[in-house]
Formats: sequence, C-alpha cells, structure tokens
Amino acid sequence: MIADEQENVIKVYTMDGDFTGIILAKGRFTGDPEGIALYKCGENDGVWIFTDQSHDRNRFHLFDRKSLEYMETFTMSQTTNTDGIWLTQKPTGRFSDGVFCALNNDKNVSVVNVSSFKEAMPNLFRCDG
Repeated sequence: MIADEQENVIKVYTMDGDFTGIILAKGRFTGDPEGIALYKCGENDGVWIFTDQSHDRNRFHLFDRKSLEYMETFTMSQTTNTDGIWLTQKPTGRFSDGVFCALNNDKNVSVVNVSSFKEAMPNLFRCDG
C-alpha cells in the first residue's frame, strides 16, 4: 500500500514492488493520504487503516484486507494533522489487545487501546477462529 498524495489515493503494490493497477479510496480523501497500518486476522483477513490528514477534519478510513472494499471511517476528537500511524496487536502493559498510535499535529502522539476499536466496531475488528 502506497499513499499517493498527488492523486489523493492509495495504490496497491505486490511485495515485489510491482504496481497491481488497483487504486483505493478514489474521491474519499479530503486531505492528504498519509499513515497506513494493518490490523491482521490470520494470513489474509483484517483491516487496513489509512489516514486522511487534515488540520480540521482528520479521519481514518478502514478497508477490508482481503476484498479491499471500503468499510468505515472514524475520527479521533483530539487528533489532527496526522502524518503517521502505528499499530501493534501484541499485548503491552495495560493495552491487552495492543495499541494504535497516531501523530497529533506534529506535537504529540494519541494512543488508543485496540480493545476500544473492538468495542466501537465489533464487526470490523474481530478475528474469527
């Protein structure tokens, strides 16, 4: 996944670096496409998270890992102008399901327990089996 700021889309590449011809989120970004993270469920399932960077309307778009279909958009009320995001599903400290981090306006980092995503969007952030 490559965020193309010129075309305001996400371009899908193979692991060998070849462009597949697949373009995601055309017309969906109002700001710049920026950070990319993957919530994995097994080898092929999960959720791609793409940052839609904006000073006043920062959003995060979710796409299905397998089908690459758009799923949902969420915001973080205290987080704007996000350049980068990071996600781990490994338990760490008080974050039993992992942690999602988003850069906030080049000043600090917003931190969210992945279990919050599971509670807010149970049909999206779950791994069956």
